[in-house]
Amino acid sequence: MIDAYVKTLASLVGSEEEAKKRIYSVCTTRYTGFGALISEELSYKVKGLPRVLWVFPDSYLDVPNKDYGGDLFVDGKVIHRPQYTGPVQPSSSRIRGRSR
Repeated sequence: MIDAYVKTLASLVGSEEEAKKRIYSVCTTRYTGFGALISEELSYKVKGLPRVLWVFPDSYLDVPNKDYGGDLFVDGKVIHRPQYTGPVQPSSSRIRGRSR
């Protein structure tokens, strides 16, 4: 999964090495996605790529510590943080909104 994140961003920034420098967080447990330092203009290009569903601006999970949550991605390596990988409970509003 992480390789797919790197390749996705690399397709726009020119190389996998540059993509690895820009990616700062990854998630493969609660959701699938990554955080990267990119311009707003580049974010529109990312949004247009195949298999990209959403692009969101940064938001902090822990504002005082400026922490985005999820696993960190440093020097091309994932640093797992167990506090962000617990089981996911579906929201009751999501369940009610689905037709079966």
